[in-house]
Amino acid sequence: MSLPTEGIGDLAGPAADRAPGDERDGGSDARSSTPTVSVVLASRNRRHLLRRFVRAVAADPATAEVVVVLDGDVDGSAGELETLRRDFPTVRHLSADSVGQMAALDVGVQASTGDVVLLMDDDVIAGPGLVSAHALRHAGTHGLVVLGYMPVRLDEGSASPTRLYASEYEEHCRRLESGQLAVLEGLWLGNVSVRRDELLRVGVASTHFGVRWHADTDFGLRLGAAGLRGVFDRELAATHLHAQSAAQFLASARERGEGTWLLAHEHPDAPESVRPAPVLDGLSGPARAAVWLLGRDGMAGWTSRALMGVAAMADRRQRDGSAVRIAQMARRIQVAAGFRGEAHRARKNGRDGRESRPMGSSRVAGATGEGGAASGDPGAPPPDSAAYASSSTKSGR
Repeated sequence: MSLPTEGIGDLAGPAADRAPGDERDGGSDARSSTPTVSVVLASRNRRHLLRRFVRAVAADPATAEVVVVLDGDVDGSAGELETLRRDFPTVRHLSADSVGQMAALDVGVQASTGDVVLLMDDDVIAGPGLVSAHALRHAGTHGLVVLGYMPVRLDEGSASPTRLYASEYEEHCRRLESGQLAVLEGLWLGNVSVRRDELLRVGVASTHFGVRWHADTDFGLRLGAAGLRGVFDRELAATHLHAQSAAQFLASARERGEGTWLLAHEHPDAPESVRPAPVLDGLSGPARAAVWLLGRDGMAGWTSRALMGVAAMADRRQRDGSAVRIAQMARRIQVAAGFRGEAHRARKNGRDGRESRPMGSSRVAGATGEGGAASGDPGAPPPDSAAYASSSTKSGR
């Protein structure tokens, strides 16, 4: 999940705290014409999350409809949604043929009827009044992208991939609030609202961005190029039920590396702050050499899996800091492999006409990704789709 750099004023708190007549409050006239909201999400193989998600958003009086796009129904999700319709008649579902998360969201936007579309992930559970608060943000104004807050739920049993994701997400929010990163340069999907006509004009998916990782950054950059502006509001809160096994954690980092290369290729003139953190940053000389050497096809898979095994042992012994650092190293290796692989494919296919710097460079470099096995088709959703949603950690390495 960008262009004009919003100032601290744009990152202010909830609409209720704004002065009367402010564009994000809209004044009393705007409140009397609060826009309708369609909640849209793409889901794949996540039937177990749908009931909790639907209950949370459908209970909000501002929810005109809940549009669920099943990007291939492989687990009976359609049947679950039909059952939910009995209690929540605003719910409807559509089918897509394994087109990927961003394209599936486009299908949902096109089918929606609300003035505003709230794009959510199925593992992000809305807090009370979330949809209503998004609606108020858009009352009396256009051209706004509203990014809500979705901290990760942690407990004593949370594994190192989830703890790492949670800490990086909080750092990302801190950067947004401090003005170090503009909202549309660091757009993180899962709790984002935009007026429907503006989404239709820009499009959620890009035909040139065929991987999930950093697809929301690409989306934010395109929204900014179209003249929209972003705001971040912690008061628009939801809870992220993030969960990843070691295999899932690793399966997404390779694609994150691919997404890093694509981001630099598709947006060569984007601000430096948009670039994912270099994969070799912060490492000692020997560690840098190890990542560079091991981040190659034929070596990245088994070495990263072995490291995740060690991280799991550290988790069981409650050595949280060690587990996270080891998992981070496994991730760096797979991000390096993904970056290299995408660059190689681009050269082979003759599509690397735009210059990108080497991975250690602060301009392009390996992303903040979660380590992983490669997928044969960069545009295809992961087989089990446990990492299908919420796929954009922007701050870590």
